[in-house]
Amino acid sequence: RDISYVASLPVCYKAIFNAIVELYDEIIELSAVSDEKSNIVLQFVNEALSRYIQGYMVEAKWYHEGFIPTYDEYKVIGASSTGYQFLTTIFIAWGEFATKETLHWISNSVSVMVHASSLVARFTNDLASRKFEQQREQGISAVGCCIKQYGFSKDEAYEFIKKDINNFWKDINEEYLKLIEYIPRPLLDCIVNLARICGFLYANYEDKVTNYALLKDHIVALLLNPVVV
Repeated sequence: RDISYVASLPVCYKAIFNAIVELYDEIIELSAVSDEKSNIVLQFVNEALSRYIQGYMVEAKWYHEGFIPTYDEYKVIGASSTGYQFLTTIFIAWGEFATKETLHWISNSVSVMVHASSLVARFTNDLASRKFEQQREQGISAVGCCIKQYGFSKDEAYEFIKKDINNFWKDINEEYLKLIEYIPRPLLDCIVNLARICGFLYANYEDKVTNYALLKDHIVALLLNPVVV
């Protein structure tokens, strides 16, 4: 691989790149000493990362061209750029349920549950982080795209997107009940719980990822003052 172009990147991007390289080095190392399953895992991890990067490339193109897509167009790309599918693949990649069938199901772009969970993650993020991202001139979000397509006010767009998020959760719950007979439950729980984490991190329009001080009380409650069951 040619990494010579990395030298021109800002320090923050170099850190991200190095973390990705370290992850892949670890995966390749495991593949070299493990069985055929490792090669299957590596294939699906590569595909998931590729879709993630492609989503970001489209959003970067929109940003540099000053283009605001429609809400429907943004849904398609937003499901990829959230990185949800990539994280889910990584989460289960080396577990006992990482079979060719389950990895294929996760990587399938028409998987209703994974798609809906990805959009829950993307839209809860957008609703909470829009003000901060506008301040740094990163204006493409579900809110702006919704306003463009439907001519809504900001408040109307927020309510519309919240209804969409509720509908995505209905899709997730319905698919969960359908798939429980075919897909291992721990895998389904992983997908649901990642979406629940996003609901927590961005609840009440608070961006706890950017403003991590908002997590202080939760961390104290979890680690220092846990509830004894």
